[in-house]
Amino acid sequence: MQTREVMSSALAELLKGRLPAEVRHKRGRVIVRASLPDAEGRECPVFLKVYSCDGRWNRVKSSITTVLGKGPPAQLERRNLGWAAAQGIPVPRVVTGFPEFDSASASVLATEELCGMSALHTLIPRGAKTLSPAAFRKWKRDLAHELARLAQLLHRSNRFHKDLYLCHFLLRDEALTDGQPIHGRLYLLDFLRLKHHRWNRRRWQVKDLAELLYSSDLTGVETRDRLRFMHTYLGCTRLDRDGRRLVKSVVKKAARYRRQNRER
Repeated sequence: MQTREVMSSALAELLKGRLPAEVRHKRGRVIVRASLPDAEGRECPVFLKVYSCDGRWNRVKSSITTVLGKGPPAQLERRNLGWAAAQGIPVPRVVTGFPEFDSASASVLATEELCGMSALHTLIPRGAKTLSPAAFRKWKRDLAHELARLAQLLHRSNRFHKDLYLCHFLLRDEALTDGQPIHGRLYLLDFLRLKHHRWNRRRWQVKDLAELLYSSDLTGVETRDRLRFMHTYLGCTRLDRDGRRLVKSVVKKAARYRRQNRER
């Protein structure tokens, strides 16, 4: 049996609840962590994003994106992942041979699980507890430079992630202690909202950077770490007038996120 047929059959069984899986429900989608067999019968650990097209609002959104030529959500994210990978941004690999399952009720994206990795919002506090102060400072410097590099790759192309929180950056656990450069090893997730904005780019630039700033309220992250990121991102050792205006807008936006979070 061909790989595509095997995985199609396994997907159908999974979506019917007949195969074991870890399921997380999020707004507008369900995240499924499971193992699916390939053509040779080997287990392939995958993450499935099942975007629901049920309900009036979801059907309206699906119709709009189809009319605009963007296609269903999973198809759109597949394209965005392909674009990001072509720019040199490490991203989860779309499972080869997996069917593009898009229907009137659901849209499914399958990517390989990034095994042995942790999100930065958990890895940074862990480093603060386990590393020596000197080693932790050195590791954070390297991390700030890599975060800034990835943000530059997006924004210089006038592409904006719109969900750029530290929980969407993954790094191998051993990167805390192996002493190797982080360059090229930091993965970025969740590319559904990625979009090109040329004329109103400042608005979305501020949003991305404010999301990073807001999510950096973590044990071990200091003001100098945030400043190092911004200096690297802007490519300067001292902020000019435009840089100061950008920072002010980012800080203001991040403060708004904190207020909204407290109100919830």
